Amino acid sequence: MTRPSAGRRWGIRTRLLLVTSLLVVLPYTVAIAAILEAVTQHFREIAQRRLLAVEGTISDAFRQWEEELKRTLETIAYRSPLIEDIARALGGGLLDPALFFERMEQTAQAYGLDRLEVLERDGTIVVAYGPARERFGFPDRHTLGLVEAFAGAGRFVVEGGEEGDRLDFRVAQRVRVAGHDLILSVGRRIDRKSIRALSRSTGAWVTVAPSPEAWRTIAERIGLVEGRGGRPLRGTVGGEPYALRRMPLATFPPGGGSALLFGISERESEDLRHYIESVAAFIGSLGLVVALLATLLVGRTLSAPLLSLAQGVRRVAGGDLEVVVERTTRDEIGDLVTAFNEMTRDLRRYRRRLQYTERIAAWQEIARRMAHEIKNPLFPIQTSMENLQKAYERNLPEFPEILEEAGRIVLEEVESLERIIDEFSRFARLPAPRKQPCDLNDLVRDALPFVTERAPRIVVRLALAGTLPPLALDRDLIVHRVLHNLLKNAVEAMEGEGELSIETLQEADVVELRIRDSGPGIPPALREKIFTPYFTTKPEGTGLGLAISHRIVQDHGGTIEVESTPSGTTMIVRFP
Repeated sequence: MTRPSAGRRWGIRTRLLLVTSLLVVLPYTVAIAAILEAVTQHFREIAQRRLLAVEGTISDAFRQWEEELKRTLETIAYRSPLIEDIARALGGGLLDPALFFERMEQTAQAYGLDRLEVLERDGTIVVAYGPARERFGFPDRHTLGLVEAFAGAGRFVVEGGEEGDRLDFRVAQRVRVAGHDLILSVGRRIDRKSIRALSRSTGAWVTVAPSPEAWRTIAERIGLVEGRGGRPLRGTVGGEPYALRRMPLATFPPGGGSALLFGISERESEDLRHYIESVAAFIGSLGLVVALLATLLVGRTLSAPLLSLAQGVRRVAGGDLEVVVERTTRDEIGDLVTAFNEMTRDLRRYRRRLQYTERIAAWQEIARRMAHEIKNPLFPIQTSMENLQKAYERNLPEFPEILEEAGRIVLEEVESLERIIDEFSRFARLPAPRKQPCDLNDLVRDALPFVTERAPRIVVRLALAGTLPPLALDRDLIVHRVLHNLLKNAVEAMEGEGELSIETLQEADVVELRIRDSGPGIPPALREKIFTPYFTTKPEGTGLGLAISHRIVQDHGGTIEVESTPSGTTMIVRFP
């Protein structure tokens, strides 16, 4: 008996060790995974609560900004002589904005404002401090829209500029001063200073994205990952993992896409998780080593017969039924070996019976079809000879003509018999392929004159692949037996007129040939029979052409299939 190789022995033994180790380590692994998940979930909940608290603090800060700006606006409008002077000058038609620039700047700086604007009731800028200073005399659509939609309410306003998008927190309100209706707007810029103030008051990392483009830039910079199932966003800030939250800002116009992004460090939870993982890996490795050693000691006496049995099973699967496994133990494994040997003995007996039955059935089918094919020409021969005998016995004067006609019929049918016997002989004794490297495209071109010369009214369309790998083929068998047979059937299906498509292509490691005709197609009930010897639907066919083609393709390691519709048939040949 052939003993299994050391490599295969360890391969099977390794599987046994892995199964045993899995049974030992699995409960430990599940427990550690549960602990890690619990710790992770706990820190996620803490992070979520902290982020919600930060969001509340920021919302309070925004409300405080709004109240401060509203009070500042009312103070400037009704207690500062600046606005009254502007209103009187505007009412008298003697307003010179340049005279008020310095006072506007002093007033804005006194109240900590980054912008201060006075507009007429239609939104035309009268005088301004900040980004609108040089636009006096022009309408300010942001401020006019803000006061009409959110009079007295704080809103974030984004304006484009040479330095990029500018984000301001603004309050605008209509006021009546010195009998003149005006619009007064105050605001503070959301810059690094204000963001640092928010960060200090919340204890979180804070940044602002004035626009969707700015948001995408920030997301790429910190590697932002969207959270799922209510989990916070995640990103890396300063080389540390952060839990993050996005807070949309109340902008004007609405839907501007401005947002605040803030987060808290997860370094503590990550460090704890890594510590637990390290300890778990050490304990798990130690347990695995112990399990492997125990399995080696206990399983040494079990592995050898199992390996022998496994090798025997592989040999049986490969078709070797002569294998016999030696029984070396008297336990259940030994009983399994005995049962295996009895099974292979039964398989050997059944295989011999099956081979004998298949041979008998195959020859019976061939004999039946052969008898049917031979019977067809024998009947006209018999009829011709009977007619000749009757004419001779009756001494008919036209006996010479009858003799000549009977001789012609007999010779034709004898030629038909010779053709049937020749086709059967070629089918039964096909030569072994003499393979050599061939280009399938060249073989198709060699066979093409078979169509162009026999059926000039058929339109041939070639779609040959640019480059195909060389195939180990017998050129004569493929061209004269396979391609000629397939092309002959296609021509006969189209009755010498139609369109013939020939295509070659490569898919993965297979080269494919497709021959499609425009004939009436093959009925579904006949498709499974077309490769059967002596099956034909043609009056003069022997039924061996496609059977021979099928066998030659199989001898080359290939396959041949048929696809058919009422508009045509496609023969598909594949070579590895």
